[in-house]
Amino acid sequence: MQPSIESAWDVYSPSTLVSKSTELHFAKALLRHYHNALVQNESGLRFFREAYGIYDDNTLKEFHVGFCDRTFPKTLPKAETIEGERCRGFYERLRLINGVTGHETFRGMDVLPIFNLDNELIGAFGKRRADFPKAMRGKTLSVLMPEYCGYFYNHAALSSYDHITLCESPFDVLSFASAGVRNVVSLLDLKMLEDSHLYELLEHGITTVTLALSRTPSGDRYFSIIKRQLEDVDITVKKLSLCVGESVSSLWAMSKRFESVMCEIEEINRCQNSSPSLMH
Repeated sequence: MQPSIESAWDVYSPSTLVSKSTELHFAKALLRHYHNALVQNESGLRFFREAYGIYDDNTLKEFHVGFCDRTFPKTLPKAETIEGERCRGFYERLRLINGVTGHETFRGMDVLPIFNLDNELIGAFGKRRADFPKAMRGKTLSVLMPEYCGYFYNHAALSSYDHITLCESPFDVLSFASAGVRNVVSLLDLKMLEDSHLYELLEHGITTVTLALSRTPSGDRYFSIIKRQLEDVDITVKKLSLCVGESVSSLWAMSKRFESVMCEIEEINRCQNSSPSLMH
């Protein structure tokens, strides 16, 4: 008799036997730890006020904004235990923890979790507050489950509006939301629109997109490319009136300019709402 060559048992791991409710529990534990690490640190809250003009802690809570202070793995059961394997396997699949080193992917970064329409954690976006000479990566980093590539941050907004504002960073979404503008989504780290992005916009009946990109050489170049991509699929494109050198994240510091741009966004939304809508 030939020996069996069946090796399916080799890939068995306790982490593959995790229910949806258990995954939700694991996700909440991580998000709660990161959020507490941010709001319990005055320097972190001051940074969000100074960098993004976010004085309302409710915005940070609503979007589950947190900070990776490198202490979360210490709160987990030992890796040698079944429970430790189960939770670490979940975080590893989301690429939030390195399965080899055990280090957190976003260590030293402010973290914005990314959810799907079922409110399940599917990835995260992180940004450093300053450059670190010995850092292994740049100022921003995003990780996402492969099946969600070409995703928008604040994706749920697409289901509620037929016109949206598209900005270049998830942190810009926070600035808009804090100012009361809700129909805002962003790319991840200013990557170009992909076919999957365009499909999402069309599938949700988006008819108008206001581009709120930085008035820099690279931002203007992205604007030209993205404008052409959107117009090619018959989506109307508007442009937010920023001065040369301005970005969404820099506007709040000049309160009059920030208020002016917010008024412009509100006027665009108002005009769009007064037009016949394709959404029902």
